[in-house]
Amino acid sequence: LVEHAPAASSVSLGALLSACERRGMLDEELRLWDRLCHHGLHSVAMNAKVLRLFEVGKVDSARMELQAAASAGMFDKISKALWHVCGAPVQHVPCAMRLPAFGEPHEKEL
Repeated sequence: LVEHAPAASSVSLGALLSACERRGMLDEELRLWDRLCHHGLHSVAMNAKVLRLFEVGKVDSARMELQAAASAGMFDKISKALWHVCGAPVQHVPCAMRLPAFGEPHEKEL
């Protein structure tokens, strides 16, 4: 199912993400989060992926995802909180916080 997920809508992926987590299919779960990161819910999905990486002990990978998010302009207040949870240096918090421009839809409206 995971390999057919790119054809699915983001609304239908919750059950699949849950099944991957319950069955210990971390690589497949992360691929689904990546898929969501490249669509309308990018910062939400990226933060969820970071949290999941942190939960399974992949703290360095979580920190790298946050750094990539900052470079891509997807670093938000939740990302900043996760940055601290991952034990990243406080003096190196990425400052590329992205806020929607006036008139631009928020992710939840897409």
